[in-house]
This record gives sequence, structure tokens and C-alpha cells, in this order.
Amino acid sequence: MDTRLRFATVAVSVDGGAGTAERVALAARIARRFDARLVGFAAQGIPVSAYAGGADGGYQVVLAAEEESARTHLAEAKALFHRSCGGAADWLERQCDPNAFALQHAGLADLTVLGRRGPGDPDPGPMAVDAGAVAMKSGRPILVVPPGDRRDEARFALVAWNNSREARRALADALPFLTRAEEVQIVAIAQDSGGEGLTDAGTYLARHGVQARARYLPTYTGSIENEIFNQANAMGADLIVAGAYGHSRLREWFFGGITRSLLQFTPCPCLLSH
Repeated sequence: MDTRLRFATVAVSVDGGAGTAERVALAARIARRFDARLVGFAAQGIPVSAYAGGADGGYQVVLAAEEESARTHLAEAKALFHRSCGGAADWLERQCDPNAFALQHAGLADLTVLGRRGPGDPDPGPMAVDAGAVAMKSGRPILVVPPGDRRDEARFALVAWNNSREARRALADALPFLTRAEEVQIVAIAQDSGGEGLTDAGTYLARHGVQARARYLPTYTGSIENEIFNQANAMGADLIVAGAYGHSRLREWFFGGITRSLLQFTPCPCLLSH
């Protein structure tokens, strides 16, 4: 196998929320398919309020309770991970901010599998990881998975194209999936440039052995993100590939409408790269 077209390390966030076991199992199947090392990770921080208190030391009782809660949650996450991964894997945990811990390990993984956190999705709890922040800061691709989704083969892939740096990065990062897909469509929607770079993207994939269908849609109904979802549903896509767009304002990330919708509402696993 061409080592340039495989994932050597697949990491997965284990937050204990709804769908975590399915997400771990999905990541494990991806790791086995690419003969990759699977790494599970979880972290839980101690709330700042736990350190508040008077001179009587009452805060120490609260702090001890929070630390015990974190240890319990991390132990449960570790047990869930090993039950769900079905094979040899590495486990990493720490009492610290979950997002900082995720960034540390996602930055050195070829693919990091994270849970979708839409407004209608169950609350994953205190070990939750912000997929958007990881996508924007890690410099590596992430796979956002809806709760309970088990699709891991990426047989039918939709690439959302707009000829940007982020789109080109996502196309390259997704090659391990795309070279094994049965059908790949590259879709550009209502661009002023008329789908500039669309043919070149198809040629790039062809040089990697991927016969992709490139399509330019000059109009759409509703919003571009909804059209992406419509096109994905129409082809039965089990993978969406897209660039992630946004900017940082102080310590918060503000995403473009399409990226925000993909993070919150993607109907199938979605590979995002920034």
C-alpha cells in the first residue's frame, strides 16, 4: 500500500455522551482498514468555581469532590473505549481542559474522529470537545460524526468545492478515503467564478487513481449548505469532504455559515480541513 495514501494514526475523542461507543467503534474500523494505530483520549477540567472559598478551607472540600468526579468520568471513558474499540489501542487521559488536550493529540494524528454537537444533539457532558476549534487550530483533518452514526467505509463521497486553499487541503487530506471510494462527486455551487478549479480538482484525483464526477451547480434552493446536504442525500453519501473556514476573535472561533452548518448538522461523517 502507498504509505502516502493511508492514515497511520487515528485518534478519537471519548466524552461519554450519547453515541460515544458507536464513534469509538467507527474509529477502530477505520484504523483497522488502514492498518493504523488507534488512540483514544479524554480529559476533564476542574471548574474555576471549585477553587473559590473563604479562609476556612471550605473550597478544599468542593475541589476534592470535583477531582473525584473527574477521575470517575475518566475511568468510565477508558472502560468504554476499551469495550468499544475491539482490539489493541492506546489510551490517553488527563485532568485538564478537554479542548487543549484534544488539540495536543489531534495535531499529531492523521485523522481525529469527533462527535457532532448540533443544537438538537444530546449534551456530551464535561469531557466534550469542540470540533470546530480542533479543526481550525490543529492543522490536521477531523472527521465529525453524528451521534450513533456507524458509516465508516466512505463508499460514496461528496467533495464540496470552491477552489480555496481550505478546499484543496481537504481534498488532499481525504485521499486515503477517496482512493477507496466507489463513487466520488466534486460539486461547486453558485460560484461567481463559475466553478473555477473544478476540472483541475478532478484531474488531481484522477492522477491518484480516483475517477470523480465534477459538477457545477449555478443555482440552488435555500442555502448553499442545504444544497450540499441535498446533494449528499441524493447520492447516498456516507462522507462529505469540505474545507473549514473561520477566524479567531480573542479566544473564540467564528465560522462561516457553511462550516458552522457542517459542524452542527452534517447528516453523515464529514471530513473538515483548515
